[in-house]
Amino acid sequence: MSGSTAWRRIQRTLNKDVEVDVLMIARPFQNTNIIIMDAKHFSVRRKKYALYVSLNAYNGKPIAWMLKKGSECRDGYDSILSMMRQKQMNIEATVSDSDQSIRCSINDWYPKAVQQKCAFHVLKKAFLKLNGRRLIQTEYGRKIWGIIRHIALEYEEYVKAKDYLSKMKKKYPIHENAWKVLDRNLKSIYQFELRRDLEIPRTSNKIENFMGVIEQRVKTFRSFKNADSLIKIVSAFIRIKYKTSTKK
Repeated sequence: MSGSTAWRRIQRTLNKDVEVDVLMIARPFQNTNIIIMDAKHFSVRRKKYALYVSLNAYNGKPIAWMLKKGSECRDGYDSILSMMRQKQMNIEATVSDSDQSIRCSINDWYPKAVQQKCAFHVLKKAFLKLNGRRLIQTEYGRKIWGIIRHIALEYEEYVKAKDYLSKMKKKYPIHENAWKVLDRNLKSIYQFELRRDLEIPRTSNKIENFMGVIEQRVKTFRSFKNADSLIKIVSAFIRIKYKTSTKK
């Protein structure tokens, strides 16, 4: 589909009632017990805005989203989670980058939910501690990076991952900083182990991909008159891409 065709379709589906601070909900409502949450930052006329999104962890489709002025904080997540409580949605697990605002909001609205931290976010931090790209250009570096990925993504039990991490720390002490990153976060990226019956995703890749698509689409429009224009276009794009109507 050409850019002009996509733009005309988006224009036809703009909803005049969509605006900043209005929570948009996918319809029919995506009833699921595992969600992925995150926020994406945008700048409109030199003012900061955050797009808060919640996805169905099983199919990656959006459940609810909202654009709010300012940097990421828990207000946006509170709006989404409070709506889910009102709709008696039984959230048993969440997946996120474990931003403090997300954790605080979930603790208040769904204190019993398992909070799985995205393993890829932890890997990214460990990668930086390894001197990243320069190291993996060598055979030795690729070996170390493979070990770190193995610990974060391939074990099914925290105890076994912890045991292997301890062995690698002794074998390769020169990479102490990278091992510390894994050590601090290992328990949080193995929270899925608490509810194996739910098949909780180990990463938040679905929402990272979703946000990436939104960002690329927004860039094609270059500029916006105001933040209301931004959220109207984002909501229209979601409606077209995921073939779902929306409501406030």
